[in-house]
Amino acid sequence: MAIYIMLVGIKVISLSTGIFSYEYLKKLVKEVKPDIIVSTFPTPALSLLKNKKIPIVNIITDYHFHKSWITKGAFRYYVATNDTEKELLKLGVEKNKIKKFGIPIAEKFDATLDVDKWLKDNGLSTTKNTVLLSAGAFGVSTDFAMLIEQLKKKSNYVQVVVICGKNKKLKNELDYKYSRDKDVKIFGYTENMYEWMKSSSVLITKAGGVTISEALASNIPLILFNPVPGQEMENARYFKKHNMAKIAKKIKKKY
Repeated sequence: MAIYIMLVGIKVISLSTGIFSYEYLKKLVKEVKPDIIVSTFPTPALSLLKNKKIPIVNIITDYHFHKSWITKGAFRYYVATNDTEKELLKLGVEKNKIKKFGIPIAEKFDATLDVDKWLKDNGLSTTKNTVLLSAGAFGVSTDFAMLIEQLKKKSNYVQVVVICGKNKKLKNELDYKYSRDKDVKIFGYTENMYEWMKSSSVLITKAGGVTISEALASNIPLILFNPVPGQEMENARYFKKHNMAKIAKKIKKKY
């Protein structure tokens, strides 16, 4: 996705997905005439831009670096870890172009929350353990029904909150199955991940860089379920290596 925004008189193109052609990017730059391009997704087409006067800033939103993040002539790289900085240096990026800032998340993750009030307002118990299941913004997981059933079998003192993201089919299926269960709450896309992370006992989710960074800021125990090969798996391994999460491929097996 490409977003054009005006910030204090500065024209900014913000790239949050790299799935577009060089021709599309060239046309966008010609129309917007940006003062700066900010990318939060590896976008190889950026290296092909002929106008080298426009500063390009890459905000690397994963904990494991891969070469598709490299942009010829980039003005700045914002990275999350020392490891990523080392990888960029090995590939010839100048040290003064690399800034270690972590992965940017919303400011509200530093705030406090009245957990009991939040749970009561959403029809949940303040004495039961709350398990938060998140499919990520695009609702990619299909294992939720199985997870919910296993959790309910384990204890009578567990309640489950499911965030389906933009997967309407998943939400409709779970709504139908659990509409009469007061201990299971089903939501679609939500702007309240901060509140749910702060009020839950554990989070089971995919290993997207921003989501697991939000979980880290929320100080919530984290289980990364069935990470797919690639950046998800590398993010999961990084968190496991540093004792910040468990990886689960099956309900009863973690490694």
